[in-house]
Amino acid sequence: MGDVLFDGRCPSARQGEGEGTLDISRFRSIHWLASWSWAATLAVVVSGCGNRPGEGLAVAPLVLTECDDGLNPEPASDLVLLDWNGGGTPIYPDMPFEAVDLSQFKTPDGTLADVADEFKKLVLQQVTRIFCETQHIYVRVENRTDDALTPATVIHLTQAVSPDGNARVGEAEYDPCNTRRNNAGLIFGEQMRRLGTDYTVEEWMNIFANTIAHEIGHTLGYGHVTREEAPEPGRSLFVEIMLATHTVDELIREHRFLVEQDTCPNDSTVSKRANDRLVCTCGAE
Repeated sequence: MGDVLFDGRCPSARQGEGEGTLDISRFRSIHWLASWSWAATLAVVVSGCGNRPGEGLAVAPLVLTECDDGLNPEPASDLVLLDWNGGGTPIYPDMPFEAVDLSQFKTPDGTLADVADEFKKLVLQQVTRIFCETQHIYVRVENRTDDALTPATVIHLTQAVSPDGNARVGEAEYDPCNTRRNNAGLIFGEQMRRLGTDYTVEEWMNIFANTIAHEIGHTLGYGHVTREEAPEPGRSLFVEIMLATHTVDELIREHRFLVEQDTCPNDSTVSKRANDRLVCTCGAE
């Protein structure tokens, strides 16, 4: 299979603007910028752009990371919930999504539904590991268990395909400077399933976790990285998670944030569109 690409009209966090054309067979991603503000109930105040997450806190945060096995937790600037039941999103406010159907994802021994609870835990652990091993990102990730009103970014996993009929695997709100803590994202399970069949549970775990973490990255202000900027293949244990293109062979490997980015450049410019949102579309042709 050819490259899996994450590119399009997404403003680069490095350049502040950008226009691109995709050439992919299976994978698309769309990113939106919302206008909601971080609710005050967490009482987490980060002073200024570019600060280390956790600095400038007005009071002790109510959310801590789960890095270092919880022994020395860092204050988390963002709480991210993984909602495996689909649900409604501000991206498509009038369109609730069905839950992701793990029985559609084949493994050598059956399907992911056979190990559903364990698989969800494995994905959560891997997403957490990706962010914990990126020292300047302090994010707490949880599997959503209820409808608590705690302000959080929510990544909704659904079996649906993109409503516009294109081959997108995910959508997320793109938030330069990470000014909001309640962004949203979608993972389209059917498009992910079409990437291939009979992957091992570990390989499916990496595909899910890498895709989820990539979309979370956009909600934190991370743009795409070119292969020229990333470490050469074979010279790193990991794959750059924000690459504009990934092969399927790369998706089943572990990803990390390897290239340092300025997620809040001084000259960052974004053009607002309908509903005060920045529409950033990545697609297949």
